[in-house]
Amino acid sequence: MKGRTIALAATSTLLMSLLAGAGITVSAQAAPTADALVSRGRPTTASSIEGSGFEAARAVDGSTTTRWASEEGADPQWISVDLGSAHRVSRVRLNWESAFAKLYRIQTSPDGTDWTDVYSTTTGDGATDDLTVNGTGRYVRVNGTARGTSFGYSLWEFEVCGAGPGGGDTTAPTVPGGLRSTGTTTNSVSLSWNAATDDVGVTGYHVYRGGQLVATPTSTNYTDTGLTPATAYAYTVRASTRRATPRPRVPRSLPPPSRARAAVQRSTCRPRPS
Repeated sequence: MKGRTIALAATSTLLMSLLAGAGITVSAQAAPTADALVSRGRPTTASSIEGSGFEAARAVDGSTTTRWASEEGADPQWISVDLGSAHRVSRVRLNWESAFAKLYRIQTSPDGTDWTDVYSTTTGDGATDDLTVNGTGRYVRVNGTARGTSFGYSLWEFEVCGAGPGGGDTTAPTVPGGLRSTGTTTNSVSLSWNAATDDVGVTGYHVYRGGQLVATPTSTNYTDTGLTPATAYAYTVRASTRRATPRPRVPRSLPPPSRARAAVQRSTCRPRPS
């Protein structure tokens, strides 16, 4: 299933009308708990790069200001991420730069050699592709076979969500629902939400404005300041928990560490801090 960024599935939506004297419209969505983000910071390879500053690793660094770019004018091109061990892959999110793929496949592999298609399209149109897939593998690859422009292929972010080997805390926290505005001024909005619960305890929350992290409060409220009047802002809140026994980082031939877990509102998957 492919979904545009502005059409993510949600279980509840809160839309507050324009407030007199404030001029700030606040919207929020709550989505079911998803699998962990397992690609962030993992080793990557690509068929080519446009040049220095466009390496494959820049597509998994969590920044929307850096990107991977292939050489221009050549098909096919691909980018692959090594998850470190076999994972069940449930979702892939591609944030394309203007140089997008019209025809491409999402593939998984146990060894980086033999690939299995888990998604394909011949009508790619760029922007953000949020894809629900079902596959297993240590490696996940975006394999572009036809460009959508005369340039190459370029991704701001290549995100893979799924689950790896078990162990430790395997129960996700509940969604911090009821996200709402409790007050506004001409340049700020106060947010509140219901507390999340977890078997090992919730340690705090991550507040995002338009997909960008703006605060990490430990309480169930936050006031965002420095806003522009007469502007719509979408907020997301995620609950974080700590494993009872954190594991240290291990060699890349072993499963990557997973020391934090989260439940999400309006998110594709739960980030897993390194």
